[in-house]
Order: sequence, then structure tokens, then C-alpha cells
Amino acid sequence: MAGLIADLTARPDAAGPAGPLLRDGLQGLVSGDEGVRQRSALQVLSVVISGEALDPRYATASRLALFRTMTGRAPAPSAPAGAPSCLEIRQETPPPVVQGYARQIIDQLPAWQADGFPADETARLQVLITPVAVGQGTLDLRPCPGQ
Repeated sequence: MAGLIADLTARPDAAGPAGPLLRDGLQGLVSGDEGVRQRSALQVLSVVISGEALDPRYATASRLALFRTMTGRAPAPSAPAGAPSCLEIRQETPPPVVQGYARQIIDQLPAWQADGFPADETARLQVLITPVAVGQGTLDLRPCPGQ
């Protein structure tokens, strides 16, 4: 993710019209302020889920970097005030906005895979968010394992 942030900082328009918004959201994810991180997560999700106004290569790269980082499979840039955050599923009813994002992701997965999102990551993502999409779990940001 750090490489993606650096690339978008150097050339935000290379990702398409939504490049600056994506860059700002990714930078916010490493903020020391929890409120900023949460707002940035929603901003980034809305940009990468839709892929609207993003170059398809950047959309795929952003989805993959974000998913791998948020599940602890790729190094996360540390927030100035602490450890990087990862997604964790909790068994409780998700807030409507979280459930809506999960449903959108499930609906978009075939198109994402057609655009280059790897099949193994597609399967992992589907397993992770299906409980959220059907209302049986919610996603939380927690410190990444081993941090």
C-alpha cells in the first residue's frame, strides 16, 4: 500500500479523475487519528468498490493492496500513533452502511476478477464478507495480528 500511496502522491491523475480522492483516503488510513482512519476507510471503500472515475489498473491494484493490507497479508504503513489496522469479523448485526458495502462487493466480485483481481483473493474476500452481506457479522478495524 505504501507504494500505491507514493505513486498516487507523485501522479494522482494517472489513476483517473478519482485518483486524488483515492490518494487522500489511503493517506487518511495511516493517520494517527482514529476518526480520520474510519472516515478514510469509508471514502476509500466507496472509491474502490465502484471503480468509478478510476483507471481499471489502479482500481484493481487499489482493491488488492487494500484487501491484502487490511487482512494482514501485506505490510501496512503504520499510523504515527500506533500499529496498523486490520479487518476482523465480529458476530453481530452490521450497521446498514457496512452491510451495503459488503453486498456491493459481493455483486462486483465477478467484474473485479474479470479486470484482474486474482481468483484466490476473490475467494478469500467472498468468505470474509459474506457473513456481513447476509447480516450475520460486522467488520471492525483492529490492530493487525503480531503488531
